[in-house]
Amino acid sequence: MVDETLFDYLHMAIVDYYNNENENDVESTSSYLSQIGYRVGYSLSERLSKENPRYRDELDTVKYLCKELWICLFK
Repeated sequence: MVDETLFDYLHMAIVDYYNNENENDVESTSSYLSQIGYRVGYSLSERLSKENPRYRDELDTVKYLCKELWICLFK
């Protein structure tokens, strides 16, 4: 519970900071925040799947995403 609250406050602070820095350019702020989300998600999935063997096909990859990664992210 505490880690979720801390993450929520960190997320709100990051969004607020970049909105205040680039008040005139909403498009670049949105793009930058989207890039941060992509990098964090990519790094997290790489770290969590490091111990697993390589997946043979797309179906195994999707199964991993649905059963392991999403559960870790949204629990």
